[in-house]
Amino acid sequence: MSQTAVFTTAQAAKLIGIHTRTLYEWLLTGRLPEPRRVPRGKVPARLFTQRDIARAQELKRANDVFRGCR
Repeated sequence: MSQTAVFTTAQAAKLIGIHTRTLYEWLLTGRLPEPRRVPRGKVPARLFTQRDIARAQELKRANDVFRGCR
């Protein structure tokens, strides 16, 4: 079985280059598909894969172009 790197919401947001609130908003509005969740206390934790992060980076690039950013 191969090991796949997974990232928490905070780690994923940092890798994408956005605020965690922005990432939560994208998830809540359906702009990004919900990642896998695992039990962690009372609140399940989201685990983002490299593929999830790549999708979010594409969304960020699309938004940056729309805003006139580079």
